[in-house]
Amino acid sequence: MQRRILFITAMMGLVLVSGAAAQVGGLKQQLVGTWTFVAVELTLPSGNKRLPAGPSPNGLFVFDAGGRFIFSVERPDRPKFQVANRPTTQEVFDATQDWFSSNFGTWSVNDADKSLTLRYEGSLRPNNKGAEEVATVELSGDELRLTGRNALDTGARPYFQLRRAK
Repeated sequence: MQRRILFITAMMGLVLVSGAAAQVGGLKQQLVGTWTFVAVELTLPSGNKRLPAGPSPNGLFVFDAGGRFIFSVERPDRPKFQVANRPTTQEVFDATQDWFSSNFGTWSVNDADKSLTLRYEGSLRPNNKGAEEVATVELSGDELRLTGRNALDTGARPYFQLRRAK
């Protein structure tokens, strides 16, 4: 009985230490890993807000330790092509592409002001290629919020809410 209690106590301590370890280190170390999208919100120049990927976006944001990122996110209710993976009309194609976003490049952080800089090397939207985006980082446990500081080519400011993938 004492061994069982000792084992359970040791395991609980290990879990607590593992959770604490995720919060140790600089901002870069805390961001490394795979995140799933919880929300994508755009604030338009008019001040209006949109949920372009719908209320339940589907996608991943991956930060690697070498300073590379990739993210893809979609609106999960996009229509499917009607014929063997090919759109039948331009309207069908347009509907399937609304809303999907995929980007990759390099990333860095500034611990002092808790900011993340993304440098786009490639993007589904050609105008993003070569762009640099700065976001404010709010990190709490397995929850990450990124709020864009500078407008993208559309003039909209992005907000991503993410959860660490299990």
